Amino acid sequence: MQRKQFFVTLLAVLILAVLVAAIPPVATEEPAAEAPVATEEAAAEAPVGDKPFAGTQLVLASQTNQYITAFRALFPKFEEETGIKITMDELGYVDHRFCG
Repeated sequence: MQRKQFFVTLLAVLILAVLVAAIPPVATEEPAAEAPVATEEAAAEAPVGDKPFAGTQLVLASQTNQYITAFRALFPKFEEETGIKITMDELGYVDHRFCG
């Protein structure tokens, strides 16, 4: 009899656990994010026209592999279209593997 009571109690606890787990959490309202205030300095520094990122520089570190040739061919076109200058650091296998 005690064994039957144990299994009934265990079953009740498991059913209760499943029901509690199935209840979705209460949604809380997140505070609205404040929009950044544009300053005169930022407006003066921002380039005007179709190249808003003109003057930006990116550094790409890449292992010397078959993609380097494609990168070299694409960088001038990318710079012409966006105004972003890309500097590429080519790392050999040994440099890439043991640089840190």
